[in-house]
Parts: sequence; C-alpha cells; structure tokens
Amino acid sequence: MKSESQIREYWEDKSVASMYDKNLINLEIGIIADQLKSDDVVLDLGCGEGEGTICYSEKVKKIIAVDYSQTRLDLLAKKNPEIESICLDMKNLSPSSFENKFDVIITQRSLINLTDFSDQIRTIKTIHSLLKDNGRYVMLEGFKRGAEAINRVREQFELSPINVKWHNLFFDQDELCENISDIFSLREERRLSTFLFLTRVVNAIHKHPDVPKWNDEFNNLAFKMETMFPDLMKEDFSRLKMLVFEKK
Repeated sequence: MKSESQIREYWEDKSVASMYDKNLINLEIGIIADQLKSDDVVLDLGCGEGEGTICYSEKVKKIIAVDYSQTRLDLLAKKNPEIESICLDMKNLSPSSFENKFDVIITQRSLINLTDFSDQIRTIKTIHSLLKDNGRYVMLEGFKRGAEAINRVREQFELSPINVKWHNLFFDQDELCENISDIFSLREERRLSTFLFLTRVVNAIHKHPDVPKWNDEFNNLAFKMETMFPDLMKEDFSRLKMLVFEKK
C-alpha cells in the first residue's frame, strides 16, 4: 500500500488530471447535476480541479469547494476565481469545520483516495453531521462489483484486467450500506453500465491489441447512448456509480 505522502505528491503534480476520459466525467457531472436544486447550499468535497464544481455552481444557491491539494484548487481558481474554496484534508474534516450546514454534500471519486475503509466510513459519518435535516449525500465513487464484472468479461476475450489504481480503494456496496444504514437511507442508485461495458469491453475487443482513445468514434457513440438511454444495461458493469443518500 502506498503512503499518504505518495498519494498527496501524486495529486500535487500539475500534469495529473482527475479523469482523462472526458466523456466519462461529463456523464458523471450530468447525473450529479440532476440531483441539485436552485436553493441548495452545496459542499463539493474532494473537488479536484473543479470540472464538476463549476457546472454545479451554476445550478445552486451556493457551493464551497474543498480539496487537500492546493494544486487542484489553484487549477479551479484559474477557471473560476469566484468559487469559494478551502484547502482541507478529508481526514481532518469535523462537525465544526464549517459555520453552517449543507443541503447537499458531493463526493466525486474522492473517498476512494482514502485507502483504509475505516477512514472512508469515518468521513461519511462526518458528512452526515455536516448535512441539514433530510440533507442529501450524493456519492459517486468506485465500486468493486462493477469493476470485477467488467474484468470477468475481458478475461474471456484475453484482455488484461483494468486494475483499480494504486491510490484508490473501491467500495463493496453491501458493506458500505450496512455500515451507514443507521444514519442514511439509500434513495437512488445510478449506474453507467452501458457506457462502461461498451467502452471498456466491446470497443477494447474490437480495437485490440490497440487501446482505444477516450474520444474515438465508438466511445462518443457510447456516451450518446448512455445519455439517451440511462441504465439501458441492467447488469452491474459500473465501476463508477452514483448513490444518493438521505440523512436520517
């Protein structure tokens, strides 16, 4: 397991992007944005360089962006200097970290950077304390079941597995929900199975041994299909998915 300092060094590197597949991140941003209301006060926790934050800021009353990497926040400030941002390590997040509570808290591939499950759960419990009554926690993170399902199919076609990145710890959804069932109710689950199966399996088979570029013609078609027909594919091939929780 890599150390916290190695993970921090990785994210302080200006050449690193939070997500290289812009089709995928745009799908993520779209399904998260659909959860937001015009009168919401939102905390974007682990905002990265703010590709999502900027979009969400246009839909809500107020948004605060938080990340532990000043490099990421500097990139956000260059894009939109008017968004309030705070440099804060999620491990130091506490019920007193902010003066007021939030209607919505978003984590978008940020909790998976905590490489200990107990730290992930502790952070989610702090998120609960920072939400208003009946507040919503919009969680878009990596999940083991979808990652394993994609790799099982890839294996049948002699494709190498898509490994979880060295600095990530994906969730077991059942284990997650069991650990927070006393404080949150799961209200919605949104997968990206169609897009991920078509791009990570079908196009990979078609282009093998070459690796398809994220924006090639087929992947752009997969993006369009996922947008037009959400959750067309019922099998869970979603390495990344959105869970929407309501505070109990």
